[in-house]
Amino acid sequence: MYNTLDSHGRISRWIMFLSEFRFEIRHKKGKDNAAADFLSRPEFIAAQLQNATTKYSKPSLEQIKDALKGKGITNSVEALTRYPFTMAVADQTSVTVIKYLCQLFSIFGNPNLIKCDNGSCFQSQILKRFLIKECVKIEFNVPHQPEWMGLVERMNRTIRYAISKTCYPDYSQWEEALRQSVVGIRQRTSASTGYSPYYLMFGVEATLILGHELINKADHNSRDVELDENLLARVENERQSVSATCVPHFVVGDLVMILDYKIRKKSVRTKTDPRYKGPYEIQEKITHNLYKVKNEKGKEHTYHISRLFEYIQRHRDSHLSAGTLYGNVSQANKKDNSL
Repeated sequence: MYNTLDSHGRISRWIMFLSEFRFEIRHKKGKDNAAADFLSRPEFIAAQLQNATTKYSKPSLEQIKDALKGKGITNSVEALTRYPFTMAVADQTSVTVIKYLCQLFSIFGNPNLIKCDNGSCFQSQILKRFLIKECVKIEFNVPHQPEWMGLVERMNRTIRYAISKTCYPDYSQWEEALRQSVVGIRQRTSASTGYSPYYLMFGVEATLILGHELINKADHNSRDVELDENLLARVENERQSVSATCVPHFVVGDLVMILDYKIRKKSVRTKTDPRYKGPYEIQEKITHNLYKVKNEKGKEHTYHISRLFEYIQRHRDSHLSAGTLYGNVSQANKKDNSL
C-alpha cells in the first residue's frame, strides 16, 4: 500500500489514517483460512440474502385491475421542492378533482398556477369556474407531449415501482402501500437538490418513529436558522429555462408537415404508414416555440416546433388536397387525355 505509485481515493485515506502505525498486510485466500473470524461470516447469511436480489417489475394495469376495484391515483408534484401529493380516487371526474384540489389547498394554500394534461376532468367548465373562484390559473400541456410533464411522469413511475415492491405479489392492500411509499419519497434525500422534498417544503426534516421524543422543547433560534437555510436552498436550486441554440423559424402562411405522434410513442407500425401529416398552414406563433396551424378542412391545432418540418412542393403552382395532387396541365397533356 505504501509502495503504490499513484495513490488516490480510498488508498490515500488509508495511508493518511494508518501512517502512525507500523504493520504489514498480507492476503490469505479464503480456502486457506480455516479459522475465519466469526464476526466476518454471520450465521445464515445465505438465507438472509435469498430475497435481496428479487427483481420487482412494474405492475401492469392488467395485474392490478382486480385490486384497484375501479379506483385510480391522482398525483401532483410541487415544481420547486418536488413534494408529491397523492390520493386514491374512485373516478376521474371533475367533481373528484375539485375535492382533491380542496384538500390540497387546505394544506398548502392556493398556488398561482396549475399545470395539467388535457384530460376531460381538467377541461370541464365546472373545474374552470372553481379555479376562477379560487384565483388560480390553469395551464394545459401540449397534446401528445408528455415529456413536458416529466416531473409528474417520473413521480408516477417511482410510485408505481414502490407499490410493486411493497405489495408484491398481492396488490389488495395497495392503498396502504401508496401511503407508505409517498411518505418514503417525501423523506428521501434527492440526488439533484441534496435535500428531501419534506425539508424543502416545511423547512425541517421529518421526525421518524425511532427519533421521536415525548417532550419536544421549542428552539426558536434553531428554527430561524433552518428557515434561512431552507430559503437559501430554494434559491440555489432554482433553475433557469434554457432553450435550444438553433431552433427553426416559421412565419404565418408557411406550409409545414406534422410528425405523427404515434412514432414518438414507439408503437407498432407498418413501414408503409405515413410518418408525416399535412400539409398544414401556419396561423400564429405562440410562446414556448408553439405554433397554431390549420389543416385543409379549416380545423386548427397547436403543435410544438419539434414536430414541425418544412413542406417542400415537388411541382410548381401545385398543392395537395384530400390526398390528390392538382396543378396546371399543359395543352399537350390535355390532347393526350382526349385521345
